[in-house]
Amino acid sequence: MCGQETKMMLQKICNACDEIEEIMGRPADLDLSVRDLFCMETHRYFMYLSASDGVIVQSECDYMNELFEAKLSIKGYEELIKDTDTYSVSFAEELPYSFKILALFEESRDDRLKELKLKYPHILDLAVDFYRDAGIEFISCDRIIALKEIEDLGTSLAKKKYKLQQFAKNSVS
Repeated sequence: MCGQETKMMLQKICNACDEIEEIMGRPADLDLSVRDLFCMETHRYFMYLSASDGVIVQSECDYMNELFEAKLSIKGYEELIKDTDTYSVSFAEELPYSFKILALFEESRDDRLKELKLKYPHILDLAVDFYRDAGIEFISCDRIIALKEIEDLGTSLAKKKYKLQQFAKNSVS
């Protein structure tokens, strides 16, 4: 099961997403809320990690269902991972759109965001830390950590951080 701290960290990020969207608005190409986008992308990231060792076990299924308030079975997760090509190099290297939105929030000089920036300093770092910390908690929830899970977690995080740096450079210039 997922820890209380993990749930609280996710809730804080979701609250920030709601407040950021309230002031900045929703990107025109986004059909769902920034909160829902972050949760969907993060859920998919956990599905990616669950597929790392080649088998999804009940404790991983229970963890994801609890954290993301889902009701999928192991078979449901397996089908979703396959249908969405979640366990792939392209997914592992993909920068979540919600990370881009959080980066734009942090870089914005909009005066309307001053109070929110004080309330949520470094929210993007918190989101990246969530991927790392909750990812570690998740891959250990079955009490067996496969080397492939550690490699996939580390590689995916490194690629996301690199792409985030590139995005920040490109959006500033």
